[in-house]
Amino acid sequence: MVLGEGEPVVDVVRGVVSLPDLPAPALTDHLPEGPSWRYEPDWDGLRVVVHRRAGHTVLVSDRGKAMDRYFPEVVRHASRLPLDCTVRGSIVVVRRSGFSFDRLRLRIHPSEARVAELTERWPATLVLTDLLSRDTWDLRPCDLSARRLLLVSIAEDSDIPAASADLGQLAAGTPVVVTPHTPFVSFAIRWLEDRDESGRDGVIARAMDGVTMVRVPRLRTATCVVTGIRREGSGPPHALRLGLYDGDALVDVGRTTSLRGSRERRGAALALAGLERDSRAVNGWIDVRPEMACEVTFARLRGRRFRSAARFMRWLPAMDPQRCTLQQFDAMAPPPPAPADDHDVIRLDV
Repeated sequence: MVLGEGEPVVDVVRGVVSLPDLPAPALTDHLPEGPSWRYEPDWDGLRVVVHRRAGHTVLVSDRGKAMDRYFPEVVRHASRLPLDCTVRGSIVVVRRSGFSFDRLRLRIHPSEARVAELTERWPATLVLTDLLSRDTWDLRPCDLSARRLLLVSIAEDSDIPAASADLGQLAAGTPVVVTPHTPFVSFAIRWLEDRDESGRDGVIARAMDGVTMVRVPRLRTATCVVTGIRREGSGPPHALRLGLYDGDALVDVGRTTSLRGSRERRGAALALAGLERDSRAVNGWIDVRPEMACEVTFARLRGRRFRSAARFMRWLPAMDPQRCTLQQFDAMAPPPPAPADDHDVIRLDV
């Protein structure tokens, strides 16, 4: 299939690039298994598309925003790829303690001087994950194994190494690598549980048809105090604001996603009945007395807060809210790495 209307088009004025259709992976809570699935780490970074054409390299986020000015070293690294190709990947910032999304986020800055300073201090790594086009051919209709072989081939021709399955071995400042890719669930479980303590987001499972993808996030649980509620109109609570104790101080750590369905919302109304401090909302939230604990699941932290909204799981009416402390975040170290099976290491494929 020859590329035509699907090619990226740069709007210099708005800094936006129109991309071919790139479906996002569906979110699920379990690893699909079977011979038709392959697994990759879900890198804790910024998903991008690299478009190489004569005389220029375009770096674009999944949302179509041009990223060239924020990651000049990534553009230089990507220039090692051959002309006339479009590659999907992730940009990460690697530290000795693992991936740092916070430092990556700080790179998106309007000041060129600040970008140059942070580029020197925290150089980013480009991780190649898929080959979308080569020369005039749109490879998206091709099966996954063919695309993967072509990606590895052009990476080898460009002196781009493959990343180790042990992501903790990826050194800070590494310019560009190809993501590991395996048919073995055992490796996927290690990545999902973050056993090498590098701090990734989870696992991407990809079907061999080259189209179907699912994202399995690395979820953890926490017990929190409810400190506020949000309503839609005069109905029952729609979302919960969450806190944890740091000594005697109650620290805000985030909120939940929208409570699921009328049953969960009615349950919140019953659990929090009589705890409202005031019926007036401030910034959309109504304060409640911190007397009810609940359990939530979450994927990642940003400092002392949930990076994104947590998901409500259940009420804990018998639990003393004072036991909901920030110490549980400190206790969430991953288990030690499990010994690798010889057949897994040998057959970790391209």
